[in-house]
Amino acid sequence: MKITLEYRLLTNEAWKSITLSPDEYFDLDPGEQPNIDSVAKYNHGIDYLDVEPQDMRMTRITIKDDINKSAITICETFWNNGQNRVIERTDCGAREHWEMILKIRISEIPLTWEILRLGRRDGTFIPWYHGFIRRNSDGSETETKVDIPRS
Repeated sequence: MKITLEYRLLTNEAWKSITLSPDEYFDLDPGEQPNIDSVAKYNHGIDYLDVEPQDMRMTRITIKDDINKSAITICETFWNNGQNRVIERTDCGAREHWEMILKIRISEIPLTWEILRLGRRDGTFIPWYHGFIRRNSDGSETETKVDIPRS
């Protein structure tokens, strides 16, 4: 299995690349053998780097499993001083999957993000989740879901 993390900083157009071992990338239990569906240690590629979101332009994680002929690609693009991001995940091989997540900071006080998860069904975009996450004064978060049609 090969895991590559590529990234572009705001200050440089060139892509930089690092290779991560499965032990570095996945959150494995003692004795657990990694596979392409193992749980990652972090939710975002930027979390594997010593870079602040406001300095990042984009990240791309590619996980290739040549034995099982599977691959996962997770791309993130940052804007608005690193406060907003769009995430695209594509799984190829035994399990085909595509998903896009938009995380948009819409309010400073109270700190609030709008989250929209999109997938595909029958060749069209469909919302899987739409909600708002508000950071409360005590540090907790409140989630408000938007009703979406089920098809």
